[in-house]
Amino acid sequence: MKYILGYVLVCSITMVAFFGCGNDSAQTYSLNEEKTSTDSTNSQSAPSQTITSQGTRLVMYDESGDIEEDLRPTFIVEAESSKITSELDEETSEVSMSNSVLTNPHATIYTEDNQEFTIDAESGEIDDESQTATLLGSVHLVSGDLNLSMNEMMWDNISRVVESKTAVDVDSDWASLKASSMTLDTDSGLLTLNNVTGSITLGAKE
Repeated sequence: MKYILGYVLVCSITMVAFFGCGNDSAQTYSLNEEKTSTDSTNSQSAPSQTITSQGTRLVMYDESGDIEEDLRPTFIVEAESSKITSELDEETSEVSMSNSVLTNPHATIYTEDNQEFTIDAESGEIDDESQTATLLGSVHLVSGDLNLSMNEMMWDNISRVVESKTAVDVDSDWASLKASSMTLDTDSGLLTLNNVTGSITLGAKE
């Protein structure tokens, strides 16, 4: 039996998603070094360098392991090209990545039990300080038969939450919904949709 939802301008609905995990995280990145160029900038703040690359792979980690070898990837993104800005700490001589701008990124979120969310978008940006990834333009998030489409989404690698403040279309074997915004908590496995319209099929076959 199919039920039509009437949640226009009503608060929100919360649905069980499927996956969960995560703790505090760190971030690193690797590049196709055969196709890179660099530009250096010195200012009154920390000196910075911009690396332009064709073929980029950025990785965020879950640091819950006891030793460095136990670090587990939680978010991996590959892009056709990127501009990565790094900064030099003159006191410690350490170089850190501050920002990455990506073209045609393809990302994967990994849960503790090795389930996956895959994400495609037209562009993206990684912020190392906040450990967040923002994906923009025709964003599609897929996990199993769950498909989410939106114009913008943000992944927070510390809280392990996906958030979209733009309109979201939800499509699956059991639902066809539209919402004004959403959050997907991969730790608790909850998908929260706000201002929802659409339909849910109860008793759908798994």
